[in-house]
Amino acid sequence: MKLLSSQSQHGLGLPITLFLMLILVSIGTWLLQTTTEGLRQATQFRKIKASTSLANTVITDILRQFSQEYQGDHYSTAALERDPTFYNKGYSVITTSANTLQHFVSFEAVGSYGTDINNPQARKEIQGVIKFISDLTTYGTMWQDAFTTSANNATYQGKLWANNGWTISGDNCIVNGGPVFVNGNIATSGGGDIVINGDLYRSGSRSGNITVTGNDNTYIPDLTWPTIDTTYFDTYSNVKVTANTTVRFSYETTASTGSVRIGTTTYTIPSTGFIIYGQNCVLTTSGTVRGRVTIASLRTSGSSGGNVTVDNNLSYATVGSTSNANVNDALAVISTHGQTWTRAASGQYRYMSGVFWVDTGGTTSQVFTLSGGSTSSGLKFFGTRNKAISGTVSLGASINYDTGLDTYPPPGLPEKPCLVSYQIK
Repeated sequence: MKLLSSQSQHGLGLPITLFLMLILVSIGTWLLQTTTEGLRQATQFRKIKASTSLANTVITDILRQFSQEYQGDHYSTAALERDPTFYNKGYSVITTSANTLQHFVSFEAVGSYGTDINNPQARKEIQGVIKFISDLTTYGTMWQDAFTTSANNATYQGKLWANNGWTISGDNCIVNGGPVFVNGNIATSGGGDIVINGDLYRSGSRSGNITVTGNDNTYIPDLTWPTIDTTYFDTYSNVKVTANTTVRFSYETTASTGSVRIGTTTYTIPSTGFIIYGQNCVLTTSGTVRGRVTIASLRTSGSSGGNVTVDNNLSYATVGSTSNANVNDALAVISTHGQTWTRAASGQYRYMSGVFWVDTGGTTSQVFTLSGGSTSSGLKFFGTRNKAISGTVSLGASINYDTGLDTYPPPGLPEKPCLVSYQIK
């Protein structure tokens, strides 16, 4: 057996060395390519993330704007238009489309990373919907002051908000739907009892004969009691009066629009809505409403006015939906002082539909008072309210929450912007 010479061993080591170097170069190249690709992806991801942030910025800006003025014209070009805005890393652009009937704004927000808006390094789009919802339509019943339910067999539908505690002294009271928000204590007194078929949110104690079929939460969300901006109606009302005036609605089934006679003048109600403003006076109203209408009787000075009298039925025109707000009809009756509802004749019912709101807390006179007519009558109410109904009707009072008011609200109410749809593309 012959041993390899030293020269032969050196000759064999060279190919091995070259082979190992080739492997190392290949590994190095792969590592370099992987690192470069990882860096590129990380950089691109950072740019995409920045683009998404830029799109979010303009959405936040428009939501902030809407939140600063609840009772304003959210749908005007001036309110919605935005020029492309450059921030430190790129541009934010938003385009909008307003639905003034159902009170929402759909949007498409685009964030473009880089200094050239037409040739961005990264681009992200967010589509969504902002829905404007008024507390005046979304709560079936609201009480600003400490409130006691004394009626037996009282039934409340929809969300309920008691802003300063709630005492129930009536028997067999029920809340259907809910949730119920009580800022303060909720309690029964005497032989009173209530069943809440939904969730309860309360900041105070719970005591007495109270049954909650849902969750009993010992906190309430951050709720701000709504108020009416009197200057809004000066700016946006279609008709303004300063003396006691009658407001009579009418609708012919062969007509495409409804009308309203204010005093001695008749107006056609446009599809965009109609606002009637009475300043320091009493408005007396009734009729069949076709269209979206708000009546506001506000006392801005002096010691009189700011009242509304409903002296006959006040309901909607749409066949099959005379009681509930719909694509054609919606009504709000707002006042700063009490409203009087004239009772029907003996054996008859008074029909009332819409949002009924008294924008003043405190005194017993500032409520909804059933007066005149016959006590041997009844009340059928469809809508929302924020005060007690004072007065008796032997045929009973049926109080029904109208869910259609949230979908098809009347014009001119204070509304909060809610982001109800959000999709990143």
